[in-house]
Amino acid sequence: MQELIISYPRSLSGYFRIRDTPGTPGRLVQSISGQSAMLRTDNENGRLHVLAEVEYSEYVGKLHAHLYCGAQAIMDVHVPDGAELYDGYARICHRRQFGDWRIKIEPDGQTIYVDAYEGVINHDWYDESQHLYHLGQFYHYENRAILVPGLASRPDKIGL
Repeated sequence: MQELIISYPRSLSGYFRIRDTPGTPGRLVQSISGQSAMLRTDNENGRLHVLAEVEYSEYVGKLHAHLYCGAQAIMDVHVPDGAELYDGYARICHRRQFGDWRIKIEPDGQTIYVDAYEGVINHDWYDESQHLYHLGQFYHYENRAILVPGLASRPDKIGL
C-alpha cells in the first residue's frame, strides 16, 4: 500500500485529484470507489492523506479510481468507549473558511463538524460534485469522525 493524497481542485469542477507524491500534478479522476485507510487530514489545504493501493480504469469514458486498503485496515479501526454512532450515507467535505471538516448525513441533512477523519473511508463518488461520500457508519468522538465501512446504500435523491 502507498500513501495517496486526495483533494478537490476548485479550478476543475467535476474532478478529484489523487497524488501518490506530494507536489506532483497527480491524476484527475471522475469517479472513486473502494476503501482507503485514513492517515491524516490536511485542514489547511483540504486534503485527505490515505493509505491504499489504487487502480485506474476507464468506465463509460471517464477515468475511475478504485482504492483498496485490505481487511487488516478495517479490523484495526479503534472506536473509543462513549463514541456516538451515526449510520447512513455520509457526505464528507472540507470547510475552507473554518479549516475543519463536515459530515452531512443524507438524505436527512443532519450535519456534524469535526477537526479530523479517522478510520476507513468506503468511497462512493461518481456524480462529479465537490463532495466525497462514505458508505457505512461513523462514530463522533472528541471532535473526530471515525469512519467504518458498512452496507449502507446511496439514497435515491441526495442534496447536492
